[in-house]
Amino acid sequence: MMSVRFMSPLLQRSLSSCFLPKSVGRVCVKLNRFINFPVAPNFQQKRLFSAHPNPEGHTMNKTKKLGLYLICGGAFLVSLFYFVKNTERLNFSGAHASSSAQIVDENALTRYFELLERYPKLKREGDLNDHTKGAYEIIYDRGGILATRKEVYDRLYKKAKLQGLTDQQADEMATSFSRPGVVFEDQFWLVLRDVVVSPQGHRHTYNRHLKKSDLEGNGNGGAAALPIIVENGVKKIVLQLAFRHATNSWEMEIPRGNSNANETPMATAQREVEEETGYETSNVVSLGSIAPDTGLTASIIPVFLGTVTLEKRTKHDKTEAIKAKYAFTLAEIMTGLKRGYMEVEVNKKITQVPMRDPFLTYAVLMAQCDGHL
Repeated sequence: MMSVRFMSPLLQRSLSSCFLPKSVGRVCVKLNRFINFPVAPNFQQKRLFSAHPNPEGHTMNKTKKLGLYLICGGAFLVSLFYFVKNTERLNFSGAHASSSAQIVDENALTRYFELLERYPKLKREGDLNDHTKGAYEIIYDRGGILATRKEVYDRLYKKAKLQGLTDQQADEMATSFSRPGVVFEDQFWLVLRDVVVSPQGHRHTYNRHLKKSDLEGNGNGGAAALPIIVENGVKKIVLQLAFRHATNSWEMEIPRGNSNANETPMATAQREVEEETGYETSNVVSLGSIAPDTGLTASIIPVFLGTVTLEKRTKHDKTEAIKAKYAFTLAEIMTGLKRGYMEVEVNKKITQVPMRDPFLTYAVLMAQCDGHL
């Protein structure tokens, strides 16, 4: 049998340092100091041990020796238990990560097919879904989606490795960025990642950002309005100074916003003008519709023009950051659009506020074409 003197320091150095609690490690240290067996007892020492219970300076009685064997054996079993549990935890962690990714993948695709079934307008058909006719063709069968996803994953993984990422980092990035289906959803927005075939026959993924209000009810996702106020016989365009989270800056814009349930686009335009500027408008006319960013979102926003008839108090939503309103002549607006900014006072400081609102540009152009300005 292995001697206790040999067994104790072994437990102390190896097992206790990796898997055992510190208390078990301290037990091993004290055992190592307490035990005083000779490394290789000679014949006479063995006789002394068997004949005398506790020959001082050589060993201890058999009862204590047995107790120490039991303690060391118990410490070994405890260390083995911690080793097994630690291994199980590591294995579970890896399996859990893989399982979690598979669950997210399945949920994204399940929700995707649910939305396609519920909103037929999300699906593309005919020549508009034929890559040989110059369009992006969306793949709708699950097998084709998963096969393309694997191709996209491989490309992203290789790219990540070339950038110096570890295997785990590259896998996590490629898994997330290649995941098809619904990849983001909140109360306002949906982000769909379609699997598509380009006109050149290249298979890849393409994101679509959708407003939920575009899909619900009457399909109206909002409206914008160009308020016109007449001061001393001169027509002026009303703009609002708003801080925009996305651009991280102040912006000069015309009023706009999402529609309420069962609200017409014209009613939305009038309501937004009143809430954001305090002006009530009449003689509202349509100027057309604008697609603000065809590369990102499917939203098509109606734009209207209305004449200010009454000033009320503003009713800013508590989530908005609208600071002030201004009225400019058409000449001032055109100058601001040309140079790219309008100089106004912001927080007691003259500031060059960007003039780059696409709704404003479109509305001014269409108002001129229709003879309203």
